Amino acid sequence: MDKVIVFLAEGFEEVEALTVVDYLRRVNVIVDTVSITEEKKVKGAHDIIVLADKTIAELGNLENYSTVVIPGGMPGAANLRDNEKVTSIVKEIYEKQKLVAAICAGPIVLQRELLFQDLKMNYLDLSILEKRLRGMVI
Repeated sequence: MDKVIVFLAEGFEEVEALTVVDYLRRVNVIVDTVSITEEKKVKGAHDIIVLADKTIAELGNLENYSTVVIPGGMPGAANLRDNEKVTSIVKEIYEKQKLVAAICAGPIVLQRELLFQDLKMNYLDLSILEKRLRGMVI
């Protein structure tokens, strides 16, 4: 059965990581939240402590994983980018033509392995949004 990895690093954006986990589990997708350190407790960007399902050392064989999710948040995304094991796993998933989902600041992880080449991406250019919203009351 295909499974999903959601990486958790100190400073991750809680909404971006946990909403994905919640929605996927609601439709019976197996999701492993994975701490990138030896500690399963991971503090998010807004000081919410989450208990990961596994540590990166416990991840084991990647064959059963069809997707890796890279949440944003700072310094969480930078911590993911700077972890060689994380970038190695992301690269392996990508090279097997499986799904890599990077949210908000998450694409900086792809930058490390230069995985941006020939990628199909959907993104929001915040500078365009800011110009359109300038002066609006929301």
